[in-house]
Amino acid sequence: MKPKYLYLIALWIPFPESEYGGLLNAIAESDEDCIKILELEYESEGSWKGGYAKELKKAVKEAKKFELSDAHKHEEQRIVMEFTT
Repeated sequence: MKPKYLYLIALWIPFPESEYGGLLNAIAESDEDCIKILELEYESEGSWKGGYAKELKKAVKEAKKFELSDAHKHEEQRIVMEFTT
């Protein structure tokens, strides 16, 4: 079984483009998988985050990530929590 990681993603889109930002937490096997999960979620919602794919990719690459223990490797890849303003 591939290792899975908890991503702590700090996303901020500075003024004048936007004043949105926050913290996104996701479980994924790789940066690429994490980016796909976020893009799919936000494109389907029509969310403000859907217009910022470049910033999402950068934030994922810079995110803190922690490998899940064996007891939690069964977790599906997904967004766990988001706090945005």
